[in-house]
Amino acid sequence: MLHKDKQIGRPQIPYQDTEANLNNLNLTSSDKGCISYATDTDKFLYWDGSAWAEVGGNVPDASTTEKGIVELATAVETQAGTSATLAVTPSGIGAKGDSNPTNHDRYTDAEALAAVPDASTTVKGKVELATATETLAGTSGTLVVTPSGIGAKADANTLNHDRYTDAEALAAVPDASTTVKGKVELATDAEAQAGTATTVVITPANLRADVPATPAASRGVRCDASGNIIIPADGRFGGGVYVGSTGTDAPTGTIITTDYIAAPGGLHVGGTSDPGTDTLVVDANADIAGSIVSSSALGCLVYRATSNQTVATGTVTALSFNAELYDTDTCWSSGAATRLYAKHAGYYMAGGSTVWNNGYGTGYSIGVYVRKNGSVFLSSQAQYKSGDISIAISVTAGMFYMAVNDYIEIVVYHTRGSDAVIGAGSSTRPDFCNGWLARIA
Repeated sequence: MLHKDKQIGRPQIPYQDTEANLNNLNLTSSDKGCISYATDTDKFLYWDGSAWAEVGGNVPDASTTEKGIVELATAVETQAGTSATLAVTPSGIGAKGDSNPTNHDRYTDAEALAAVPDASTTVKGKVELATATETLAGTSGTLVVTPSGIGAKADANTLNHDRYTDAEALAAVPDASTTVKGKVELATDAEAQAGTATTVVITPANLRADVPATPAASRGVRCDASGNIIIPADGRFGGGVYVGSTGTDAPTGTIITTDYIAAPGGLHVGGTSDPGTDTLVVDANADIAGSIVSSSALGCLVYRATSNQTVATGTVTALSFNAELYDTDTCWSSGAATRLYAKHAGYYMAGGSTVWNNGYGTGYSIGVYVRKNGSVFLSSQAQYKSGDISIAISVTAGMFYMAVNDYIEIVVYHTRGSDAVIGAGSSTRPDFCNGWLARIA
């Protein structure tokens, strides 16, 4: 009886049966190599992909490209090493090894060594070790040095170099300048305070010594009525900064403003690091009375003004915009129409809104998401479309951090089974298909 394999649904080959029953198995080329015994003809048969053939009858000789039968090589044939059709046995390999105690039958040790070239700067090969005397001489270009030779060289010269004394080595280094690397001399406190030397270098101790322990009140900074900064004669600002008045000195460590401060290079309050161009950095340990108001918000609101956007089913699709309602920081461009970029690092909020047109059936889900840098989903809003009417879905992502040139996209998804459509808006109705990004800190 013919049985089927329950897992793969193909006939199982019986280990013996009549030749007639074996021919009724409906085997294919993929069953090639199966073997069975024909009880009525007393033959071992194998399936060659199209018919049953007698084992040992039509089985091909084995080759480098086809499985088949082989003949075993004798010890003599194994030692000769000339046949490409015989198969070697362990006994034959042992006989080959016994016939040559060096385990190779082509070279003696001397011949093998002679075949290896001498090593050079361009060729790998054999080398000769240098003696301690040859290492000390330092003239050979073909010998190799050993740790023992290096130790002997060091013992022969307690300075660990055989060309220069310490004084000679120092004299060989040029003096440093604005164009040449070299040795320098450290400045004294007096030289640092004088500020005239061009060949000595300042140390941290010089800098501390150059600042008076108790700054004079006159060393504060004030601006006159024309907005010019009044700088003390010695150039040191021991007091505070007073802007917009010629009144009394500002208290030490404070900035008092009765007029605006323009700081294109940035302003860092409570810290010493570079804040970056046009950036105000306020450390957590700096107290600010009142509030800081920016002259303009950083962000954008963009929308799709012409042509609806078709959204394929089962595909996460980024909304593509073609118009701006506002953009105060060059966040969006038509060259990257789906992306809203952060041009300044900080904390942001983002969102978008969509209106899905009617006429596209019912009974499927719709999702709208805020996605960062193409992979991080910050917020989502989903709705089930139960009626064939237009529906509006909006999404907002709360505070999140963005580095410079990070970006967000408004992406959508639905399960209708075929395309759905989001309507285009206008400058008065950008809510049909829009995205927005706003920096809040």
